[in-house]
Amino acid sequence: MAHSSLEKFVYSPLIEKRDFRLVTLHHGTDQDPISLAICHASLDQAPPYEALSYVWGPQNPSETIKCNDGALEIGKNLSGALRCLRKPTMKDVKERTSQVGLMADIYSLAAKVAVWLGPADSSTESALAFLHDISTQMRENKKSQDSSEPFKFGSENHAVRYPPSEDSLWVGVKSLLQRPWFSRAWTFQEIILARQADIHCGAYNSNWRSFENFLVCLKAYPPGTNMEDLRLIGDDKLLTDIYKARAMLQRPQLFSLEDKDAFLSLFPLLDGMRTRNATDPRDKVFALLNIACDVRDSDLQADYSKSHAEVYAMTAKWLLRRTKSLAFLSLVEKKDKPDLISWVPDFRYKDQMNFLHQPLQIWRGKDRMYNASGTTRVRFNGQESMFQLTVQGIYVGTIVEQTEPPGNMLNNVALGARVLDGGEWQIFAENCAVDGVYPPTGESMDLAYRRLIIWDRVPGEKLARNQRKCPPTLTDLPKPGIISYSGARKQIFGPSEDIAMSILRGTSRKRLFKTDTGYMGLAHRSCEVGDRVYVLMGGDTPFVLRSLGGSFYGFGGESYVHGIMDGEMLALAMGDDRSSTRNTREGLEWIDELGEEPWPFKTEVLTLV
Repeated sequence: MAHSSLEKFVYSPLIEKRDFRLVTLHHGTDQDPISLAICHASLDQAPPYEALSYVWGPQNPSETIKCNDGALEIGKNLSGALRCLRKPTMKDVKERTSQVGLMADIYSLAAKVAVWLGPADSSTESALAFLHDISTQMRENKKSQDSSEPFKFGSENHAVRYPPSEDSLWVGVKSLLQRPWFSRAWTFQEIILARQADIHCGAYNSNWRSFENFLVCLKAYPPGTNMEDLRLIGDDKLLTDIYKARAMLQRPQLFSLEDKDAFLSLFPLLDGMRTRNATDPRDKVFALLNIACDVRDSDLQADYSKSHAEVYAMTAKWLLRRTKSLAFLSLVEKKDKPDLISWVPDFRYKDQMNFLHQPLQIWRGKDRMYNASGTTRVRFNGQESMFQLTVQGIYVGTIVEQTEPPGNMLNNVALGARVLDGGEWQIFAENCAVDGVYPPTGESMDLAYRRLIIWDRVPGEKLARNQRKCPPTLTDLPKPGIISYSGARKQIFGPSEDIAMSILRGTSRKRLFKTDTGYMGLAHRSCEVGDRVYVLMGGDTPFVLRSLGGSFYGFGGESYVHGIMDGEMLALAMGDDRSSTRNTREGLEWIDELGEEPWPFKTEVLTLV
């Protein structure tokens, strides 16, 4: 019977909360029409089953298949997976919301998860064989070592044999890792919850363990001498994130609570998920609720009756209530789509060239890089509108002058000439000086400018900045050498910590500004003359706000203001002007014991909208 002659299949509603749909895929050859049956089952009494992880992709063109005694339309990608694997879709807002809450159980209780990467190409067979070979070599090396000792990796400890970095096998592996499945929001949850998983790409397949073993060996094996071709050059990041998350969930005893919180709590997961793809923008949040270690059993639940703007706002408020911190404001970037409130992060989007918006800077926990508001904590107001955020702040100044952005990493430019010694930015800074001195700190303007363009992060210092005993000197901040665009592209996303990379990261997509109160700082390129700078209680950095009248403000992003990043404004608000000349935290230890209000200084009440 032709499927077009069948009546349209209609899903019957699920009855119990833990019910889900099971698909029985009927036998057939590759070109036979797809036929399947759908029944209801309870997760508490389900027979052994497998779960399918795949990318929805475009739903047009679609294919009509036989489902029970009706006709069901499915997308091309699912059709390809079902034909090769010889599994399920669902709609209805209430039912969809309920089913999303069960996704963790569905995938974690499955005997095995079948991962469909899509049709094979000319390099698939050799790439999967290569991964299998590396995995086999790793297992053999483990057998040869003392079983009482933990397995050690490194070129001196194992003899894994790799082809040269220019070998086409690496191109095949890169092609595998760039397939859409690795970059989707839901597949991240599906694979890290799986007990076991098999990878299917066309007619070829592999065990997920081969991918993980290959990754472990790759991380341990140093790059070859050909520095122009470092094999995957970052294309293994998505696989690395999956591997790390699976390890934390399946072997939690190997990780500290701090490590798990810094990677698997909702805040850092949200930041990482912005680079992944989801058909429904709400899934950038909902796909994480079953795996974020601080969300399980909380009141933050999937709800498809809400718009993505409401979902993002309620998620930001949840983060505020849980952490009593404004750290989530560092996730807010300039919005190209004005459909969100100014202070709400847009989880659909991440400016990869805005280098300050990275987990190291954003999610600092107790080891904070900057300490502009000390240990002040925000008191959550559950009575105000979801789309308003009431904060308290100390006024720093109003922007009265600003520079043009430097053009870093645009039009094949590595490091914009504007920010180099003698460039427009340095001339601007010198005009902010009084007799060659930066008034807020008392140091030479040359040193203040050098510290400012790297956000006062000396290469290699990282989080130790907040514990330094003395400020850096000009000797600690050498002038950057010439750097090519291609060289910058290869280093900028890696661990490189030379001075040129520090300046590039600190100034890209930024403007240098001066306030009417004599401060000099960096902010997002969207800031304007007339914007105000505040230190907000509960925030690590100062923030740029745009007055909308009265106490209402639009949010303009985080900033670096030289001389107030370690709590100095709190001291000034108390009338202690001695802090204005300090370059270390000496004498400011009291800011580590502030907590919630009342505080020993006055603040303004501001409403972000």
